[in-house]
Amino acid sequence: MSQKVSLVPTGIVTPVVQASPPIISVCSNNDQVIVAWKYAEPIKDCIGFAVYRKLNNESDTEADALMNRVGFADEAFKKGEQRPSYEWPIQRFIWTDFSVSEGDTASYKIVPILYDGDQLSKDMLNASAWSAVAQMKTGIDAAGNPSPYHVYFNRGIISSQFFSRMKENLSSELPGTTIKAIIGGANNKLRDFLGGFLDNRLFSLLDDVIGNPDLTIYSALYELHQSDLLDKLKKIGSRAHVILANGAAKKKGEDKNEDSRKEIRDAGVDVYDRIVDVTQKHFAHNKFVVICHKGDPIQIWSGSTNWTPGGLFSQVNNGIFIEDPALAKVYKAEWDALKYDVVTDDSGYGTALYDKNKAAHSFGSANSRVWFAPTPAFDDLKDVESLMEAATTGILFLMFNPGPKNTFFNYIIDLQTRKPDLFIHGVINQDPGATGKIPAPLIFFHQGQQTETDWNAIMPETISEEFSFWYKEVSAGMVTIHSKILVIDPFGPNPYVVTGSHNFGPKASSTNDENLLIINDKKVAEQYAVNIMAVYDHYRWRYSLFKKNTDFKGLSKDREWMADYMENKLRAKELDFWL
Repeated sequence: MSQKVSLVPTGIVTPVVQASPPIISVCSNNDQVIVAWKYAEPIKDCIGFAVYRKLNNESDTEADALMNRVGFADEAFKKGEQRPSYEWPIQRFIWTDFSVSEGDTASYKIVPILYDGDQLSKDMLNASAWSAVAQMKTGIDAAGNPSPYHVYFNRGIISSQFFSRMKENLSSELPGTTIKAIIGGANNKLRDFLGGFLDNRLFSLLDDVIGNPDLTIYSALYELHQSDLLDKLKKIGSRAHVILANGAAKKKGEDKNEDSRKEIRDAGVDVYDRIVDVTQKHFAHNKFVVICHKGDPIQIWSGSTNWTPGGLFSQVNNGIFIEDPALAKVYKAEWDALKYDVVTDDSGYGTALYDKNKAAHSFGSANSRVWFAPTPAFDDLKDVESLMEAATTGILFLMFNPGPKNTFFNYIIDLQTRKPDLFIHGVINQDPGATGKIPAPLIFFHQGQQTETDWNAIMPETISEEFSFWYKEVSAGMVTIHSKILVIDPFGPNPYVVTGSHNFGPKASSTNDENLLIINDKKVAEQYAVNIMAVYDHYRWRYSLFKKNTDFKGLSKDREWMADYMENKLRAKELDFWL
């Protein structure tokens, strides 16, 4: 819980009012808010900022200060301690508020914290105005009106301080101490936290079908192992039509979904076996659902989430639910084509499927469209590359295993070289084709400067924190970023989001079953951008500590901190992007 604003004295240092008021902006999804602010010039003796928040129509006097979990380097702390940001100032110009809840509204105010060598004080003369109101809600457009796009994310970062604290605090309520035990069985508070809003929405979508006999579903699934989802499919019974692949098989004819296949088929689910030849680099990789009302397609579910415990709870994933009958009809046609391909070509990928997927399908307003793979000539990749080429402000991304060459990641590397003014941030889950030392892709993101602390693309690693006042992190092997998201110019006049099951490389385009959504929508882009930065910030911080690229031990009391911070051109570039 945050603390009230009246607990610290003011007036110790006499502030000088700046000629220009600070700029403040907010952007949000249904789980977090990014607050960014900018001053025209440094404030004398400023060593950070307090961030105040008005939540759900609170008055100015009811505003709370957000908490900070990092204190001053020369002070001792208790385990897990946090203090209000006027006591432990935020030494950044961009901050993510994770303490909001779905349905909240919030407005923010920035107050500089001054240090005279002895005491802290608030500089109210140079405080910002209250920001615009951020809404923690999906299914709305940029004006707050209803939208057909509903975006959901999980919190599948096992190596986090919050997860460590929850695991310790809830230890007596959990089914076991291992990650497998926590996420593999019945629901518990920790599993529910990791699922975020992603699992709940997918579960409720199927519950809606269970409760309404006029609804049917048509799904194409790569993996199916999660017990709740299996149970719900069995309750839907013959109204569920499932094209089920053989998952992450390694040998020809191997079926990783064999037990689940039998379980739902025995319950009356209409199952079509897509046992593809993985030795030919073919994965039936879709994870989509079409919802029909009295036989008419009305809605779809897509995204990166496999129907497994890991996919829902221990990998970073996203899902999108779109209420658009025209788009649902397009997905249903693809489902029918996959079904036909199963029946007519037991190896997968008959000529008819390739021919069907030669062109994109437009939907909604503006320039939104969807591609299905396999495509015969990489036209899905070319389409997205043309959007990246036209970017004017920046690109954000999360990627999983795009491949070693001719991927979106490789294109981004080349694009940044040719357009160094673009702001590009992202996390890729693998070293793309590297052997030995990490090659140029990491160097690229700090624009040719070989300063490791400025890396903007990182390989996730599980580390233990160096701060004695933070809990030891949980190690669960490799941390997985499984989302496939590309956001282009999210705050520009022509924003795009690229998402779906597609891994953003030539293998996905030419030899996999995939769907690739290209959505031209400002609010959708904002929601995905906020999620990407939350994941990015988590791993960049930990990677830099792990590599000993920083000697950071806590907050600084350097009274020239603000001036030094503002001189950093890379930080200024990032700030301008969010403002």
